[in-house]
Amino acid sequence: MSPFFPSLWPSRTKFPTDPHSAGSPIVLAKGGQSIAVTPSGKTVYVPIISLKAVIPIRTATNTALPPIPVGDEPFAMVVTPNGRTVYVGNASSLTPIRVSTNSPLADIPVGNQPARMVITPDGRTVYTVNAADNTVTPIRVSTNTARPPIPVGGFPNSAAITPDDKTLYVGNLNDATVTPIHVRQNSCRHRRHPEWQDGLRPATPSRPSAPPPTRPSRRFRWATSPSIWPSHPMNGRSTSSTLVATQ
Repeated sequence: MSPFFPSLWPSRTKFPTDPHSAGSPIVLAKGGQSIAVTPSGKTVYVPIISLKAVIPIRTATNTALPPIPVGDEPFAMVVTPNGRTVYVGNASSLTPIRVSTNSPLADIPVGNQPARMVITPDGRTVYTVNAADNTVTPIRVSTNTARPPIPVGGFPNSAAITPDDKTLYVGNLNDATVTPIHVRQNSCRHRRHPEWQDGLRPATPSRPSAPPPTRPSRRFRWATSPSIWPSHPMNGRSTSSTLVATQ
């Protein structure tokens, strides 16, 4: 084959007719309803409800590794952006899994039935959407501790966070509503203050503004005085001007 004109010579390489063909299935136990992949793409995690465990899969060989024990009814999962931790939502708790060793850490108590989980793009906070409690629980990733739950609508079952880390949107199935949550304050935007009327902030009395300080008016004039510098023979005697204030 000519290295300069490869298109003029027939290729002997055979390509599959369908590039999206499926490979051999990986046999797991029954009960897997979700899946998560590490950012590096080296490991896939599948929660198995019947085993109360999560099965990791090595993508290089498509082989299942030993199951990792977690809580009851594992369902939702999320992986931190740095690929160090996988969070698994159980019936009423959260199980962090250390990716480097595929070992579970201490469970984190959250609300009942965490149907969905999202993590902020900076990887600092995980949010669990607790469908049975109508709440959202923030989890601080650095310490794996739960913060106070945030009340939302009826039966929340979906969530998404904006790329700028500012707002979390939670979909409420029974109310047919979406609840925006401030990520920094971890508070609902639509929540009203008890003293507000019709959702409007009460007017605050205006304070009298202090008059600006007065300054005595002065007039200025330019005073001409002889210069201390020697005169130049071409210019004659030099003078200097000084700004003098007068009342």
